[in-house]
Amino acid sequence: MAAPAPNGNPTVSSLATTVPVQAVLFDIDGTLCDSDPLHHLAFQELLLEIGYNNGVPIDDEFFIKNIAGRSDVEAAQNLFPDWPLEKGLKFLDDKEAKYRSLAKERLVPVKGLGKVVQWVKDHGYKRAAVTNAPRINAELMISLLGLSDFFQAVIIGGEWVAAGMPVVGLATRNPENSLLEAGAALLIKDYEDPKLWAALEKIDREEAKLKKGSA
Repeated sequence: MAAPAPNGNPTVSSLATTVPVQAVLFDIDGTLCDSDPLHHLAFQELLLEIGYNNGVPIDDEFFIKNIAGRSDVEAAQNLFPDWPLEKGLKFLDDKEAKYRSLAKERLVPVKGLGKVVQWVKDHGYKRAAVTNAPRINAELMISLLGLSDFFQAVIIGGEWVAAGMPVVGLATRNPENSLLEAGAALLIKDYEDPKLWAALEKIDREEAKLKKGSA
């Protein structure tokens, strides 16, 4: 991994270390679509129905601290420390159903997604979606985004491990420092960010050199 540039963002050259590229993996939540607001809304509505927090809606700070990025077990324990875990997990299942209902009406792709999807297609790379979301959620989101034919595989959190490959982080919701600490090789705002396309152009140049050298 390349060292961070002076502004704290790793250089675009770091992605070129992947050449030759064989596959591109996309996370779903926060990467293909900014789904956190819909998850927050689903929690908020269902918690209000049961009178949680004396009927005061949970705010962003509470959602980020106790729910976002947590496993179902962690979220259930944070929300309902006095409940049997099974009851808390049932609430989480109901929340996922609520989220899917909201997603059907409101899910939108991250800006520029179609452009980067076309770039991957044009290069003939293998592609997969990887996520910690339940498979039913993952497949619904991919379908709603029109990407069912694009992905050749959908891999759920329990089915894969960290592969040591360079990661592009989208700063949709997560703080940049958190993404860097998690090992992101490049941070971008969305898929139209010039830093991303500079990195992809660098990959193209490096792959062209390899092809020329093997000719």
